[in-house]
Amino acid sequence: ANVVTLTGGTLTGGDLDIGQLNNASTGIVSATLSGSAGLTKNTNGSLRLDGLNTFQGDVTVSQGTLVAGHVSALGLGAVTVSGGTLDLGVTAGLANVVTLTGGTITGGEIAVDKLVLTAGTVATKLTGNGKLTKTTAGVVTLSGVNDFTGGADISGGKIVAGGATALGGGTVSLTGGVLDLGGRTLTNAIVVEGGELTGGAFDVANLTAKSGTISALLVGSNVLTKSASGVLTLTAANTGFTGGVTLGAGTLVVGNAAALGTGDVLVNGGTLNLNDTAISNTVVVAGGTLAGGSIDAAKVVPTSGAISAVLTGSDGLAKTTSGDVTLSGANTFTGGVNLADGKVTLGNAAALG
Repeated sequence: ANVVTLTGGTLTGGDLDIGQLNNASTGIVSATLSGSAGLTKNTNGSLRLDGLNTFQGDVTVSQGTLVAGHVSALGLGAVTVSGGTLDLGVTAGLANVVTLTGGTITGGEIAVDKLVLTAGTVATKLTGNGKLTKTTAGVVTLSGVNDFTGGADISGGKIVAGGATALGGGTVSLTGGVLDLGGRTLTNAIVVEGGELTGGAFDVANLTAKSGTISALLVGSNVLTKSASGVLTLTAANTGFTGGVTLGAGTLVVGNAAALGTGDVLVNGGTLNLNDTAISNTVVVAGGTLAGGSIDAAKVVPTSGAISAVLTGSDGLAKTTSGDVTLSGANTFTGGVNLADGKVTLGNAAALG
């Protein structure tokens, strides 16, 4: 059987066993490719496959551009893109599983559950009701106008949103790795229970915060509620977030003076760790613990729970409601204590300032 080398022009008409196609670097193949072997694109140049291909081997793209001109162009095997570009053209409904470890997938559209993502860029449109999953190290940028509805699970590596609809229309679960908003305004519901949410701004109304780190700017007028166990750290200057914070469980760590926005903070469970950061919010302690660093006594409303943070300033501390509050910090506030109701338990010789 003849070996065919294609470095330009068009190969058309009839069938060709793909094992006879050697070093297809540039040109167009509209002949039908069959057989048990696969196709490797590892040279510069653009190669276009237009045939109704039935070859069973895998396709590997590591350099140059491979254009799929038909839904069956890539045969029946798996596709791996480790470099270069896989261009789906105007193709929709590709049945191959495509693994991206580098390079770019662009053009056309592909069902999101046909993708295995490690690293690279996906500019093609992602569709379907499947879920996008990122479990491994590596950075993947999504820049298509995507409409898949199954949401996304991110547990490793990094996903960068290259557009407002990069993550489709479903809920995004972040349990590890990094979700970089890329300066885009996403409207997905995002559940943060590990990893880091960063880049750009995100509306608190769409956020469920359990654990992990949020360095993205939080905005909006809704209340941020933490009601699950785990440690959550907020590190951005969230001055555009006005709804306040309710902490019911776990630990919330303050990583910026404006991390808690401009509203009041209600601690009715768990621990608010000031992390040696001077906040200006009013903090109502109605259960749980206020710890770490210091806070002006004028900003604290004690009802019940424990306050181990150091209370400072010239104002006094007023206890006007029922409930037991334990003060265990070496407090330096000078305004005295007004105990009108409930109970104050001393856990330090300097607890009353």
